[in-house]
Amino acid sequence: MAKICLICGSSEIGFSFKLAATEVFTCRGCSFSFCDPVPKQESESAGKISVETSESYTHRLMNTYSYKNLMYENLAINRDRVYQKYLGKANYRVLEVGCASGGLGKGFEKLEAEYHGIDIDKRLIEYADMPNVKHLDVMDIPEEETYDVICFSQVLEHITDPHAFCQKIYDLLNPRGVVHCDVPNHGALSGRYRSVFMKSDWRYGSIAYPYHVFGYTNKALKTLLSKWFSVKVFSSNPPNKVWGQTRHEPWPLKHSVFYKISGLIDKGSMLVAVGQKQA
Repeated sequence: MAKICLICGSSEIGFSFKLAATEVFTCRGCSFSFCDPVPKQESESAGKISVETSESYTHRLMNTYSYKNLMYENLAINRDRVYQKYLGKANYRVLEVGCASGGLGKGFEKLEAEYHGIDIDKRLIEYADMPNVKHLDVMDIPEEETYDVICFSQVLEHITDPHAFCQKIYDLLNPRGVVHCDVPNHGALSGRYRSVFMKSDWRYGSIAYPYHVFGYTNKALKTLLSKWFSVKVFSSNPPNKVWGQTRHEPWPLKHSVFYKISGLIDKGSMLVAVGQKQA
């Protein structure tokens, strides 16, 4: 049976490479890469339309350090400025899908925004111990529950039905609401470094079977989101003060020259999309 791209619907699919338990294909139309077959495994970190997350990554999310709390707080403050600019107001409701232990929520607590977080992994929610952070699959949120901002970091690469997921985000957003997400960049320069020097899972771009089974490029991410949202898509790196992450990078990935080069050629380790709901 012919393979169909989950993003653009094209049947122009090319074989990329083979892994132990799967094969990886790439759409010639939108450059989206995907594993076939996709793993179907029971896990506390897997949802109705999502594959599991690495247990080691989950446990890292449950480790709280003072430096990470400060990084989360700074990210919340800097993103709040962007969200306010889009919305034209300081008092808004924000939903973080895949919030883990609610690190960003602690930062938003000091702002005028009303933060809500959800995660499908009950262990992370219990660790968070925050009133507005719940154990819930986004697909189960009633549509009358709406938000001004919905953000999700490192989530979309786990989603097996990206159109259903994006439609749900659209339905939950208020008119002109803001969507903000990031995914691993399938064409990142850091992936090439890891491939040569570290022999890590990222030697296949952003594919890290069985956890990351979909690889997004700038074109693929924009193709997907543009059906529902007016977005700009760009690459970034973990140290970025607005779009980054709370993690330490190995040397020389964290070196400013390396990140400047990868940013200039749009090969940062993350792809970021931000914009508003279309009318």
